[in-house]
Amino acid sequence: MTGQPLPLGTRAENCVKELQLLKQTSEASRPTQSSQTTNFLTRILGSIDSSLESLQAWNTEFNTEHATARDEVVADVAQLFDSLDHAIAFTQRDLRSRLRYRRRYLIGFFTPWRSKLEGDVDYFLRNVYSTVQQLHAQNKILLESSDKQQALQTTKRDLLKGRTQSSNAILEIFSQMHTEDPQNVRSRALHWLWQFFPEIQVSFDVIGNADDPGDGHLYSEELVSEVREILRQLHKTWSGALDKSRCPAPAGLPCMAKICLVLTGMQRQHLLEDFLDSNIIDEHLPKEKDEIENILAGDNKKYAPTFYTEQRRAFARTWLEGHHLEIEEEEPLPLQVVSSRGGGSYSDVIMVQDYFTRAYYARKQQRTSADAHENAACRKHLEEERERLRNLRHKHIVQVVKTYQRGGIYAMILKPAATHDLEQLMIRYYQNKFDTSRHCRTREWCRPVLLRTFGCLSRGLAYIHRTIRHKDIKPANILYERALEGRDHRLLWADFGLAYDFSDSGNSKTRSPKLYSQRYAAPEIIDSVTKSVSPDRRAIVASDLDRIVHDCPDIVDEQIESDFKETEENGHGRMTDIFSLGCVFLEVLACILEEYLPMDRETCLRREMFSRHLPELTTWARERMESSNKADPELSPLLQLSIKMICRNPRDRPAVAEIVQTVASVGPKHFCKECWEEYTKDQRMDPESPQGLAATPSKKVNTASPKGSVAHFLTRVNSDGRPQMTRLASLPKMGQ
Repeated sequence: MTGQPLPLGTRAENCVKELQLLKQTSEASRPTQSSQTTNFLTRILGSIDSSLESLQAWNTEFNTEHATARDEVVADVAQLFDSLDHAIAFTQRDLRSRLRYRRRYLIGFFTPWRSKLEGDVDYFLRNVYSTVQQLHAQNKILLESSDKQQALQTTKRDLLKGRTQSSNAILEIFSQMHTEDPQNVRSRALHWLWQFFPEIQVSFDVIGNADDPGDGHLYSEELVSEVREILRQLHKTWSGALDKSRCPAPAGLPCMAKICLVLTGMQRQHLLEDFLDSNIIDEHLPKEKDEIENILAGDNKKYAPTFYTEQRRAFARTWLEGHHLEIEEEEPLPLQVVSSRGGGSYSDVIMVQDYFTRAYYARKQQRTSADAHENAACRKHLEEERERLRNLRHKHIVQVVKTYQRGGIYAMILKPAATHDLEQLMIRYYQNKFDTSRHCRTREWCRPVLLRTFGCLSRGLAYIHRTIRHKDIKPANILYERALEGRDHRLLWADFGLAYDFSDSGNSKTRSPKLYSQRYAAPEIIDSVTKSVSPDRRAIVASDLDRIVHDCPDIVDEQIESDFKETEENGHGRMTDIFSLGCVFLEVLACILEEYLPMDRETCLRREMFSRHLPELTTWARERMESSNKADPELSPLLQLSIKMICRNPRDRPAVAEIVQTVASVGPKHFCKECWEEYTKDQRMDPESPQGLAATPSKKVNTASPKGSVAHFLTRVNSDGRPQMTRLASLPKMGQ
């Protein structure tokens, strides 16, 4: 199926204009800035120029071909342009903020935003460049699917077959070899073979490259068949042209197509004679490293390690779901890199596509450094997340498909491969651009998706809280999967690297804050971190809590330990997740209302901490409730619920069961179809139960109903086990 002329060229031109504007802004600002800022602008101008030049090259190539590609191919490229638009927008935003930056003094200390903003600009520029590189990778697929390119490829194949089957030319070559030494005849014949060998797409730069082994660059079955036909024709002509008793054609030559491809990729075609001498053909591979050393002769043995890893481009490993793979650091995987999704303190996340099934996944790979202890911590972090995810099976939670260890790098393959997270989705909602793939403005299709945030995420968190606490709830850790055939839009919980498993103890209180997102952190966590430093340094804590947790983890851990010994009240259990989710709900509601929360209005950067603005948020929510009762009545109970969730006292926050029931009372539009059907089914089965959400976990759980758990909350609210809804007038004051 062929589509209409594509709008991709126009999208590329728009991105080029945005990058040019970014470049002009940077160049125009340099003369008026300090030397430090000038150096920063000079650095980023180099990155902008690289991305701009690469994107212009892509657009030129695309327009030259006048491609008319299949719709599904166009959709993949359009998704990359979505990511590129967002990365450029984030860069523009943070660069403007950096250029407006002035040091603000706070009790003798200045807020260290400058380096933070510069790091953000560098990060998003790397994303811009990475996405443009992925566009180049997709351009080949795009052009190959066009009518013109398919015709060119057909012509090329026909020409190649004609050249291979040109018996007269081949016979003339062999006729000159009658009087030569048989060994020399074989060498010359094999030399002739490479002249007719098809071009391969694997770059020599990735061969044996531990930093970039060229994942996804494999030898296709079509290419193998083409080479096999060339070898068959060579063998047939060789056998008919020369004396078989004096210089026989190698019997196994027609069955060595994959070996020939691997050697061509290595640019070591001369090794073919060693494989012929050892009577090794394709069906004997893959081989272990020591076996390859026995095949190769003399100095050629030094190429054994490279052949050992490169053979996997033609003989891919069997790697089933649920399996763990351990390979050399130079070995390529059958995963084609599509785009980067960023990452966190411990890992990088990249969208990949399976070479064989064409399914999309997310690859979460540990970050590496020269520090062995840091590498071990990153590895441990991912392994712990893997174990937690393997015990979580829910439609609104990402799943571990398989894992691998390549050299010193550990990684997980996750599904689904979401294209955006909730934070990016809200940014798109604010921008409200025209969506070419849906033929409408963003808010038309995005509003129903945002409304489902409340029901689907609440039910997902209820399931999570059976055995673990998430510990790092924020929009960036909530993924969005666009609607697919037979499946609606979906929001998913992700990034369980900090989660605390209390399934064996039944107690969700933990004794270490580890790392966390300070904007969404509950007050009890902030209090513990603040107490971990000396009084004369608390002004710094006020400006940058994350730095204190990162720089002084042992001190912070000791303070948390002390807090728990002093009183159980200071422990932060499941209710810290409730607080963070309440913060996310307020951000979503503000987005739907097309405005910013009170503490974000000045900068729109979403960096201020919720725990420091509770009275303002309560006032804002109450005012919006009054206006929403008339304009948008469905939002009023959600605003009321959200301010209950961010109460300063953990005991005053609702349990997750009450949250689900409150959202359900508003209506089914706040759930996906599956969640609503499950909710109504649970209600029919047991009307007295809050949707069966406090069901027994898969692991053994302490039945003593610890404080802060679902069971304790329900007993506290109503002795018969049903939650009593709290009226707005009875809500506690946020400042207390």
